[in-house]
Amino acid sequence: MKTFILLLISITIAQSQITNNHSAAGVLGQSDFETKTTGTINLISPNGFQQWEVGKVKNILFSSLAVDSVKIEFTTSNGTSWQTIIASTSAALGKYQWSVPSTISNQYRIKISNVADGSVIDSSENMFSVIPVITGNEQDFVVFNESAVSDFHDASYAAAFTPPSTIENNNTKIPVSSKFSLNGTYSIKLNWVSVPGGDWGAAIANPGWVGQDITLRDSLSFIIFTEDTTKSNGLPVFYVEDLSNKKSAKLDLTNFISSVPAKQWYRIVIPVSILKSNVGTADLTKIKTIFFGQRFADSLRQIWYIGDMRWKGKKIISGDSTRVIVVLGSSTSAGTGATTADSSWVGRFKNYVKKQDSSAFVINLAVGGYTTYDLMPSSFIPPAGRPAPKANNNVTYALTYKPDAIVINLPSNDVAYGYSIAEQLSNYNTILAGVPKSIYVWVTTTQPRNLDATGRTNLMAMRDSTYARFKTNTLDFWTTIANNDGTINSLYGSGDGIHLNNVGHRVIYERAVAAGVWSKLLLFVNNPLPLPTAFTLEQNYPNPFNPETTIQYSIPVASNVVLKVYNMLGQEVATLVNGSVAVGNYNVKFDGSHLSSGVYIYRLQSESYSIVKKMVIVK
Repeated sequence: MKTFILLLISITIAQSQITNNHSAAGVLGQSDFETKTTGTINLISPNGFQQWEVGKVKNILFSSLAVDSVKIEFTTSNGTSWQTIIASTSAALGKYQWSVPSTISNQYRIKISNVADGSVIDSSENMFSVIPVITGNEQDFVVFNESAVSDFHDASYAAAFTPPSTIENNNTKIPVSSKFSLNGTYSIKLNWVSVPGGDWGAAIANPGWVGQDITLRDSLSFIIFTEDTTKSNGLPVFYVEDLSNKKSAKLDLTNFISSVPAKQWYRIVIPVSILKSNVGTADLTKIKTIFFGQRFADSLRQIWYIGDMRWKGKKIISGDSTRVIVVLGSSTSAGTGATTADSSWVGRFKNYVKKQDSSAFVINLAVGGYTTYDLMPSSFIPPAGRPAPKANNNVTYALTYKPDAIVINLPSNDVAYGYSIAEQLSNYNTILAGVPKSIYVWVTTTQPRNLDATGRTNLMAMRDSTYARFKTNTLDFWTTIANNDGTINSLYGSGDGIHLNNVGHRVIYERAVAAGVWSKLLLFVNNPLPLPTAFTLEQNYPNPFNPETTIQYSIPVASNVVLKVYNMLGQEVATLVNGSVAVGNYNVKFDGSHLSSGVYIYRLQSESYSIVKKMVIVK
């Protein structure tokens, strides 16, 4: 009873004090006793530990409640002073694209506040860095450095094969997180517990699960962040898988590191040479997937954030003594239908080139299913409903090799997907717009495919348009391989109505050789051969021809040289060279449009040397 009386007295005193205060300030309404809501803001990213390059465009992510507009600021000095990014922008978007400034510092933070009430504010929990643009990595095969979506990495899979071990997102794609990111906004999150008697695995690949020839690389590099040190017993195993799902031997990560320190981005490097020694059943020329799995059952939760993963190696670029041919395209160039890689047309061509010049490279970037859109420059923004450029396999990536030649082989996917002829030709123009004139470009015709009648008609129309657009730089991948109706001749088909068998691959390989995809590089003025040591006269190409062909010859000492063409009666029909010629490698065009079909002789003659070869005009 005493307690109840005391409570009434307290309430009465409190009410009296409120009344007195109100009297001093004037009469107040009911709203004066309600709490005023000014909203909330939560900065999601960058929230610390990022390493963003100068000039790159990055997303500032945030969430808000009951806020209309926000002000965004940044500091390069851990809050000593702030600079405005934007004074007011809609809070509803939840993100703002920021062009990273040029000031190099490891003391950056972002601050976001409510324009209507500056006391509603949030800022980066930890500092992040702005670093110079990283160069020299243009030829890295990037497995991951940023997610296209906010919830998972598309080319991935997580599974707890045997409980009681666990992994987050079991039996689905591996999640991504904005909590700690390196190059962008999201990192891959590996969250597992290794328990005795259990087992788990995590598969990570680049978008599209594309195969990669890692024998051209030196190492696999991946950069991880963890909030708690991963000790030796917590480290997983590592292995790779090829396009046929065959795997290398499992490698213990303790062979490369002893632990992973906390609160920093930590790089782990696996030499390819180790994989070559532990290849298992995997084909290292077609590696698509990187696996992590249970090694030691410590029963502790381990969380890794993977910010970057890539295959690295010595740069391959063309030069005076190194020639490079890059192949862009889809399933035919990727080798589909051939029983082995060496039976595919690119595999055969690669072996052919190596026999001609062991220092040369044929880089195959083709991936099944690709279209002209996939090969577009990385800066290209596709229209709605069209695929985006593929950074590891497009023309931008091809140009990092400074190639002597590029071959584009897109057999039928554009037509099968309903892209118009005009659309395809326009895409070719965009693909080639940035290719220097010093690079020889070959474009193949379409190939037969068992589409409906309209599709086959469009394949033939695109074949003819390719000839009209690229003329003598067109490779014929149609004649004899196709039936009259545009379907695949059964002699050359693999049986699925789309792809070629070993015989078909051999036919188009032979056409690539005969057309001079390799030999014309030896004549191209921007890529001269070493000075010759002997007189040579090469077979003209193409041969047979109509109406123009090219003849190559080499002169080891300065000489008076005559190069003439004769008919089979011994009558001279053309003089191509007649005079003093310096040491070097030469090529000369011969136009036979004024001649009739038949066999002709061309002869190279100097004071001490003479050689004759035949060529055929077919009209």
